[in-house]
Amino acid sequence: MSANPVARWRRKVPALPAAVTDNPDRRATRIPRSLQQRLADLKLQRTPIAQLAIGTSVAWFIANQLVGHLQPFFAPIAAVLTIYASVGQRRRTLLQLVLGVSIGILVGQFLILWIGHGAWQIAVIVALAATTASLLGLKGFARTQTTTSAILISAVVPIAGSGNPAINRFTDALIGGAVGLVVTAVIPGNPVRAVDRVVQDILADLANVLDEVALSMRLQDPGPAWTALQSARAMQPALDDLDSTVSIADELSRISPIRWRQRGHVR
Repeated sequence: MSANPVARWRRKVPALPAAVTDNPDRRATRIPRSLQQRLADLKLQRTPIAQLAIGTSVAWFIANQLVGHLQPFFAPIAAVLTIYASVGQRRRTLLQLVLGVSIGILVGQFLILWIGHGAWQIAVIVALAATTASLLGLKGFARTQTTTSAILISAVVPIAGSGNPAINRFTDALIGGAVGLVVTAVIPGNPVRAVDRVVQDILADLANVLDEVALSMRLQDPGPAWTALQSARAMQPALDDLDSTVSIADELSRISPIRWRQRGHVR
């Protein structure tokens, strides 16, 4: 069987001398590709980082200075959980957060009044909290919040003057979740830019597929066509990502007043 013509052609092309391809001055200033990618990823995370910084600070300030909680550590945590949730899931995340915290607090507080604090008491409280969550059909995030809230109530002894830890945690969950929702609406990402970034990646992959198809037709060789087929099939995750990104961008353009003008661009 004859060798691939492109491969034969490549073997005949002499390698360029190191002096041409490896300029010391350029090597000294060249940024590694991995670092370039990380810097590019960091640039894309500017808005989420700003949301996290502002959201946690505001949640703590409200819970500590306005509401009067001495240790409102769960308020910024709830803000982070809400901000990190995908746009389409944030309201659901807040609901699960409040529901899970409420059930965990209820179970934990009831059992503490009955059996008190201690190592074996924590085991009983966590087991019953998880059982209650399962019986109520809670899953994932809500179940996690149920058990962690029960642990907090049973393991943390409140300092003098800090108030009821059950009520404080529930209030902090509401404060942090609400702040997270407001921050993501007031400081939103750019939905058009997010969609454009995914589309550009897909177009680049599609261009590579078409190049392989053209090469196959020019050489009358099925090899590049097979490569193109595999590359096209590998694009499915990117297409799924595009569908998800468009849905998120559409909701973001509807809930954020700053992005209302972009609603027509993402539909």
